[in-house]
Amino acid sequence: MVTLSSNLNEKDVLRGKALQVYRFVIRSNEPVRVREIQRSLDFSSPSLVIYHLEKLKEAGLIKEEGMGYVADRVLLRNVVRFRSTLIPRYFFYFLFFTLGAILELTLLRPPVVTREYLIAVMFTSAAAIAFGIETYSHWRGI
Repeated sequence: MVTLSSNLNEKDVLRGKALQVYRFVIRSNEPVRVREIQRSLDFSSPSLVIYHLEKLKEAGLIKEEGMGYVADRVLLRNVVRFRSTLIPRYFFYFLFFTLGAILELTLLRPPVVTREYLIAVMFTSAAAIAFGIETYSHWRGI
């Protein structure tokens, strides 16, 4: 059993390998076992997984349930959990600006294209592209 200080906070725990373990547990719909985590994350030994699980349990982020571990609290900034999928918050901004650009180019298009219209389309498209890139980079990092 790992003994940690009683004033353990989430920011101190959610780093490196412990963060990987936490993300793995969050993604799972059912309790995950130590060996499953070890194989999936390519850890050297089950005791290393247990060490990180105990740290997460002590911080109140996961709990033991049945024969495995489940997330007790979802505590990842800039991420929304939908069932077992983690979606970056930037994705919703990406959708908003993409739909805005599509609306500007189709329904809101004036009969005579003006400089202001082009600036608005370029701004909306640039925002959609920027949020698309951020969404992609966060999705790869989750």
